[in-house]
Amino acid sequence: MEFHVAATKPVEEFLEAKAVGLLSRPVLLGPVSLTLLGKIRGADRGPAAIATALVEVYADVLKQLASAGAAWVQVDEPCLCLDLPPAVRELFGRIYKRLASSTPGIKVLIATYFSDLRDTWNWPSACR
Repeated sequence: MEFHVAATKPVEEFLEAKAVGLLSRPVLLGPVSLTLLGKIRGADRGPAAIATALVEVYADVLKQLASAGAAWVQVDEPCLCLDLPPAVRELFGRIYKRLASSTPGIKVLIATYFSDLRDTWNWPSACR
């Protein structure tokens, strides 16, 4: 299973808003939540391997958005609010450390939905 950027909708919509004088903040569903919430059929790899493989695709999209002039991108990771096993928490850390190192030209805001993380999330050492 190989992943690649198949659509340029986030970049096109950012440029459309920019053309009328609006500097927007594009929003993407994060790679870990996409993998955990999505349905994987016929995959010979587990969710951690798939999420890790998606990092390069996300890095490409973030680079395109940075080139288009985006200063910030919001990445929604609703799964951060779930009671996650340590391995998945470490996966979040590895994924975002890798994304940050491959896309230094853009700021990423990681957002959750239904809860704050103060009492439930101890960031893995990979994020520190």
